[in-house]
Formats: sequence, structure tokens, C-alpha cells
Amino acid sequence: MPSPGDIAAAAAAIGGASNINSVTAALLARNPWPATTVSDSNCATEGFNVTTTNPFRNRVDSFIGKVDHNFNQKNLLTGRYYFGDSDQSFPLSLVNGGALPGFNTLTPTRINLLSLSYVKVLSPTQVNEVRFGFNRFHETFFPQDNSFDPASIGLIRASASRTLDCP
Repeated sequence: MPSPGDIAAAAAAIGGASNINSVTAALLARNPWPATTVSDSNCATEGFNVTTTNPFRNRVDSFIGKVDHNFNQKNLLTGRYYFGDSDQSFPLSLVNGGALPGFNTLTPTRINLLSLSYVKVLSPTQVNEVRFGFNRFHETFFPQDNSFDPASIGLIRASASRTLDCP
């Protein structure tokens, strides 16, 4: 991510801030760029800006239940149920957070799995089994920047109502 010094140097290289494309200027001005500098023995301190402002989070609550019931020697009912509920935050796919505030995605997830089995012994050589299974996986994505309209900084988006004339 560019530091304020990087932006000023780039503007000077193209003849001043008045020569910066208006869309680029609006995009650069939209968010404060991080100024945290992290030094590493393998990296030069200058120009290596890293910061994390969106926390990484992954909460998972789950349980499994299993029931086996022998009605008698010829009838067995088995059931299993799994429930999982989680709330995840993986900003910019980085393990420990994204560098820009407001660009995180929250992802709540809920999982339900059910299996039932009924076994009936018909004779010493015949067994009948009936199985039932149900699963539901529900996941939603809530981006923090969903209210941002790219047109507000001059970006043009294609829309469903727009058609292209091709020869």
C-alpha cells in the first residue's frame, strides 16, 4: 500500500497532483492508508508498510448426537445429528487481518446434518434397511463495504440494462 510519501513521489514524477487521474485521486483519498512500518531482518524498513486493522476471527460451536435403539433382536433404529454454527471474519484472505478498515467480510455459517437408519431382520438370510438423510448448509456474506458505490469516485460499472453493440 502506498505511503503518503509514495503518493507524493508518484505525483511529482508525473508533473504534480493536478495530473493524477480523478478516479485514482478519489480512490486514494477514500481511506486512510496505514502508516505502520514493520522492520524485518530480511526486509528493509523503508517502504515496507504493514498493519492490521480488521481482526481475524473464527468462532465455531458444534455438537453431535447419536442414538441407537434396539426395539428387539430384529428391529434397530439409529439416528445421528450434527449441528454447527460459526461466525467467521477473514479480511482480504489474510490470517491476521486486512490492512484497510472497512473492507472486511463477515461470514456466518450454519450446518445441520441428520441421518436415520432402520434395520429389520426378516429372516436368518434376509435383512431390510431403510435410510434417510438430510443436510442443510447456509452461509451468508456481509461485506463491510456494501454501501460503497464505485460511481461515487468516478468508476463506471456495467449494468444488466446496458447492452453492447457488437458487429
